Amino acid sequence: MLSSKTALVTGSSSGIGQAIAEELGNQGADVTVNYRSNEAGATSTRDAIINSGQDAIAVQADISDWTDASELVARTRGELGDIDVLVNNAGIFPRHSWTEMERPDWDRVLDVNLGGLFNMSKLVVPEMVGRGDGAVINLSSTWALQGGLDNAAYTASKGGIVAVTRQMCHEFAANGIRVNAISPGAIKTAMNETLREDQEYIERVVESVPAERFGTPEDIGHVAAFLASDRAAYIHGQNIVVDGGLTA
Repeated sequence: MLSSKTALVTGSSSGIGQAIAEELGNQGADVTVNYRSNEAGATSTRDAIINSGQDAIAVQADISDWTDASELVARTRGELGDIDVLVNNAGIFPRHSWTEMERPDWDRVLDVNLGGLFNMSKLVVPEMVGRGDGAVINLSSTWALQGGLDNAAYTASKGGIVAVTRQMCHEFAANGIRVNAISPGAIKTAMNETLREDQEYIERVVESVPAERFGTPEDIGHVAAFLASDRAAYIHGQNIVVDGGLTA
C-alpha cells in the first residue's frame, strides 16, 4: 500500500506513534523514527521496521526546536529520500487544572503540540508542493471535541490541531497534498498508564465507550496507514475520530 514511500513520524518511540511507524513499515514505507528522550524505544521501533523488510532510522530531535526539527528533516532526506508522508504525532500531556496551571505550563504544551507541528510542516510541506504529492497526518484527540478534566492546555492544543488541519487543506489540497487529522479516544498507552491503575477509572471509561473497551495503538496505526496511502486520495481536511463510539 505504501511501497516506495518515505515517512517521518514524530514522537514514534512508544505508544500511538510507535504503532503508526511500524504499520507504515508493514505497508511498505521506509520510516524515520523520531524521539526526544526514549532512545531504547526508538531503537526497538526502528528494528521492528527493518525486520519487516524496510529501511528505517532513529533520530533524536525536540521538534519544538527549529534547529532540531531542521536536522531531523535533513537526515531523513539524506538517508531515506524525499518525504512522502509526514505524521505529526509528538506531543506532551501534563495534567494541570486551571487553578494549578501557570503560564510556562501553558506555553510549553502549545509549543510542543502545536509549535512542533508548525515546524515540521513548514520544513516538509513545501517539498511536497514542489512534487505535487504528499500526505500529512496530524494527531489530535477526542478531548478537542468534548474537553476533559485537568487538561486545559492539552485540549486547546488538540483543538488547534483540528483547526490548522482544515486550514492546511484549504491551502494545499489543490497542490495534491492531503492533510487530515486523527482524533483517538481512550487508547491504552504509557501516557495514561498511571490512570489505568485505578480500576474505577477503567470501569468508568469502558462504560462510556459503546465498543466496551479501550482502543489500542494499532487501531490508530491502521487508520494512519490508510490515510497515508493513495486509497485515501479524495480525503482532505478531515478529522477522523477513532474512539469506539465514545463521542457518539
